[in-house]
Amino acid sequence: GLADKVVFSGRTLPAHLALGILSLELLVHGWDFAVALERPFHVSGAHAAHVLGLASQTLNAHSRATAGFDPPVPVPADASPLDQLIAFTGRNPLQLDRS
Repeated sequence: GLADKVVFSGRTLPAHLALGILSLELLVHGWDFAVALERPFHVSGAHAAHVLGLASQTLNAHSRATAGFDPPVPVPADASPLDQLIAFTGRNPLQLDRS
């Protein structure tokens, strides 16, 4: 269960942390694919906000450096949860045409 420990990328982590990392990876790399393919990407605001909360708990200066994340990109205060998440991971959310 989520209270257990798992081996993830050669380290033992709490299962809930590994699940959060995987959620972040899937959502953000899904967005990356959409940008690369010039396709729209849709995710609920609630889901993006949840993953942003997980990301803010797991990404710090050290983990950014070792995991290849750039520093956060500034976005307006009223940016959507998805744009906030994408910017938090060092990507420019304006790269994706939402039409």
